[in-house]
Amino acid sequence: MLPGRADLFIAQDFVGSLGLNLLPAGDELQLYFGQDNQVKVKRELVKREKSGPGFLGRNERVNQVFRITLENLRNRPVEIEVQDQLPVSQNTKIEVKDVKIMPSPSSRDEKGMLTWKLKLEPGEKQEIILDFTVEYPKGSRVIGL
Repeated sequence: MLPGRADLFIAQDFVGSLGLNLLPAGDELQLYFGQDNQVKVKRELVKREKSGPGFLGRNERVNQVFRITLENLRNRPVEIEVQDQLPVSQNTKIEVKDVKIMPSPSSRDEKGMLTWKLKLEPGEKQEIILDFTVEYPKGSRVIGL
């Protein structure tokens, strides 16, 4: 694509313009069109349960469950890409266990990044559930939990 000015439209509606640099053939270009008020996304912590090491145990545990709710308020189908992330331990004494993800993501990388590519029909609602437990030595300070 040659460099120059591009006018951006959603359906028939003008939403702005921007200057583009030279884009070699075969490369991809991602454009941000702003928030879509016709697609609702809500992420909530629905459970956080901490359990101690017990009488003879050495590890503490924190179980967290998150729910992401998507709703298409448009009168046409929409394709959505959702990204979230699971914790990833950099310390061998801290483990992320009992991971349950529903539905399964389209992709998952070594840094815990999850991606779903979903199609929602008009009026459709869909939920994504992330459930995991972080186990760590008693008395440790774990950042991000």
